[in-house]
Parts: sequence; C-alpha cells; structure tokens
Amino acid sequence: MIINQKQNIIIPSHTNNALNVKNFNNNIIGSFVIKEREKDNFKIIRDLSGSRKIFMGKKNKQQFFSSNFIDLKNFGCKLNSIKSFERGTVTKINFKGKLISKKYIKQKEVIKFNKGFHKKIETKISLFLKEIKKKYGNSCYVCLSGGLDSTLIAFFAKKIFKNVVLLTAYEKDKGKKSSDLKHASQVARKLKLKHIKIPFNLKKQLKDLKKIMYASQDWRDYNIHCAFLNFAIAKYIDKKLKKLPVLTGDMMNEFFADYDSEIFKGETFYNIPNVEKKIRQRFFIRSLDSSDREIGIFNFFRIPLFQPYSVVVSDYESIPKKIINKKKSKYIINGKFIPNSLLKLVLKKKNRAKITDDGGGILSFFLKNMINQKKLNSLFKAYFKIDQKFLRKFINIGSYRHF
Repeated sequence: MIINQKQNIIIPSHTNNALNVKNFNNNIIGSFVIKEREKDNFKIIRDLSGSRKIFMGKKNKQQFFSSNFIDLKNFGCKLNSIKSFERGTVTKINFKGKLISKKYIKQKEVIKFNKGFHKKIETKISLFLKEIKKKYGNSCYVCLSGGLDSTLIAFFAKKIFKNVVLLTAYEKDKGKKSSDLKHASQVARKLKLKHIKIPFNLKKQLKDLKKIMYASQDWRDYNIHCAFLNFAIAKYIDKKLKKLPVLTGDMMNEFFADYDSEIFKGETFYNIPNVEKKIRQRFFIRSLDSSDREIGIFNFFRIPLFQPYSVVVSDYESIPKKIINKKKSKYIINGKFIPNSLLKLVLKKKNRAKITDDGGGILSFFLKNMINQKKLNSLFKAYFKIDQKFLRKFINIGSYRHF
C-alpha cells in the first residue's frame, strides 16, 4: 500500500484505469472518478454508472481516499467514518470531511428512442472505444459469454481495433457441456476472431476466495459468484497473456432488468422483486454503484478493464416504460445492432452468476462446499475484521452509504 500524502490518497494494490470522454455533444461521458484538491476543499466527480469507486475515511482528523474501502479500514480509518460519493455527482467536502455541496451531473443531450437511436448509440460507444485505442493501442480482449451483450461489444470492437481476441472461461470438468462456451465459439467463428478458451478448476480457485472478496470488496453471494468467474479470466491473463485492455458486456442486463431469480434444487437464489421491469431497471442501475465484481477483480491484477455500456446509462434509462416492459425487449432493441446471421448464434437465455450447465455451475459448487450467503458474510467479517453493524449500514438498497 502506498500513501500519497499531498493528495491524502491511499493507492491500493490495484489501479483505477479511469477513462473519460469529454466531447460527445458537450457531455462528459465515460468510466471515471476525478478527484481534485482545491484551495479549501476536495472535489470528487463520479461517472453516471458508478463503475469506478472512491471512498473517504478519517484517521487522526485527516481525510484519506481509496478505491477500496477495505484499504481504508486496514490503514486505520474508523469504520463509521467511511463513506462513498454518490454516482453521477460533483461533490465538495472540506478538509474536516464535512459536505459543502453536491450537484448531480445531467446529460445535456440524452439519446431519444427513435429512428436514429441505434446509430447514435453505436457512435457514442465507438467514440469510447476509440479513446481506449488511443490510450492503450490497437489490441484488446473481449470477454465473450455467448450472449447478446458481449457479442455486441465484440462486434463493435472489431470495427475499431486491429487485433481483437475473445476470451471465454468454462469449468474444466464440464468442457463441451457449457452452453456459454458452445455459443461463444459459434460467435467467434462467425466474426472470424481469435478465441481463447480458458478452463478453470473451481476447487483449486477456492483458495483464492479471500483475494476475490478483497478485490470485489463484497460478501453478497451473487456478486461473489460473478467475481469468482472474472477472477479466473483475470488470473489467466496475468499468468499467460499480455495485459491488454479488456472489454466486457456488463451493465446491459441492468438497463433492461434482464434478470430472474434462480431456482436450484427447489430453493430460490438471487431473489428478484415481483414488480414491473421499469421499476426493477431503476433498482438495478442504482445497484451498479455497490459492486466491484468486474473492475475491482481485473484491476487487482493491474489489468485495465472497461465497460463500454457505461457511456450509455442515461440513454437506456430513458427508454419509455412501454418499451422496456415488453417481453424480450433487449433482443428486440439491441438485436438490430448486428446482422441476423450473427444474432441467431447468440445464447437467448443466460443464467445469472454461474456458467450455464445442468449442474448449476458456480452456484452449485459453493452450495456443495457449504458456502452459502450466511457463510460468505461470516468469512468476510473474519478475513477483514469488519463487524456486522457496519456491513448492515454500509450498503442500503443497492447503494453505498454516501455524502
């Protein structure tokens, strides 16, 4: 851990790899946290998705900042002093940690859902990809699950980058039984892109659970199961591949509230409220703020990861209720970005937080090893010496405790 005394920033063992684009119709878009020290205050700007994290904690009447709240606790900041900064805001605090002002970032021009919607969305995402290319070069990885969201990113990336490599992880002992792997392979062949298939052993990876919980700074079962898979991909890159920027299809499921509860052996997991999709959409987008299951994991290995859909949060959030509430709305809308011949190859229904196979994947593995939600909660508290009272208050209705 490194301390930058001038800025009072704790720089954890991973990096932030933020990127913002300032010139799309005079909007600030991107994936970023901007922290500035002014004459008599700190100013923090967070992106609209909340994809990049920043927390503040107090020690000896000083304010310290980190992208991982566990680092603040380990540094000696009092738990009850640790707060986040609300996503999509410009927040100013004084040097005593008191709120001066908070303003919400508003997009000056949200893309309306009309005939020009698809072209404008692709232009916006392509602009973001071009900025990544400008910063990191002409090569990238795309995490490809075989579903529509990651297929679109692969399709867009191929137009921008000269060298796109697709990555798909699967349980080593399941092999060809993985639906994700089957459909990802078909998509890769259609796009004529190099496809690296990453086998991983769930049992062997269990020894990394503490690292996974630290990097994702989470204890909730769904996020840990997702992080478990991401850790396998990031670890493979770290050991065997060049550290190129990684692109994912994350966030689009939140935009369309495209999640259902999982029923495994008669028991319900990842329970979803039985309300209309537009209401669920607002909850899921809000919840993006309190998960570091993607960026946190890859940055743990110092691998830059970007979620291109982070630049279109407001645009998808503004799609009318009558459209979002339609059955298969995501495929009706986003399917128009790609040729029908490619759309036919994508996996139409994907399960949450586990590799799609009849055995239950990661969820099943955790349950067989007696690691349920209660156990994860206990492990997190024991690993990082954090009490339940703090955890109960720290995340509320999908959002961190913030100013």
